[in-house]
Amino acid sequence: MKLHCIVLTLTACVVAIGCTSAQPKLQELSSPPERISQKGYSFVPPNEKAWVVIGRSQTRIALAKHGENPDESYAVQGNVVEIGPYETQAEFVQAVKDAEAQDTPSQRFHMSQHEVVSVEKHEAACARSHAVVEDNAAQRKSGSTGPMVLEYLALTCPYPKDKHLAVSVNYSQRYYAGDRDPSFDEKAMSVLNTVELQ
Repeated sequence: MKLHCIVLTLTACVVAIGCTSAQPKLQELSSPPERISQKGYSFVPPNEKAWVVIGRSQTRIALAKHGENPDESYAVQGNVVEIGPYETQAEFVQAVKDAEAQDTPSQRFHMSQHEVVSVEKHEAACARSHAVVEDNAAQRKSGSTGPMVLEYLALTCPYPKDKHLAVSVNYSQRYYAGDRDPSFDEKAMSVLNTVELQ
């Protein structure tokens, strides 16, 4: 999977949680949560009830949770993704930013905020992204109209065994303007700070 699939995959993730009432019962995570290990990385999911696993493979995992509003949702995703060529940390950060920006087709999404900075994580030079994206074609259960906001914080680190790959873990919330979770940053960082590369 290419790194630039983040926004569209997050959108699919939050749509899937909106449709869970028609699906078989999904695996609910334990509370307090246990560390989740995937090929190449691990992390601890949010310490809240009602999180479910909506998809999992050897390298990818998608978790989701309903919000207070029927159209609102939260998601955590982890994956090993392809990354463009880079030689320096600055080039890695720019590759992450470029890849994320490619995933916002203007006919549906408008990226109102997008910042990617260099961070150190367990002696690895990683990139932390923060984006706020307006979704003008969001699927929803309530029948409400108007745009929704998809906001995410992501940590992307070079894959330890292959420079052409990266580990990406992100935390997101989909909400209506004015309904942003005041604890969003704290909750997101509580997940991203637990990421370990393997």
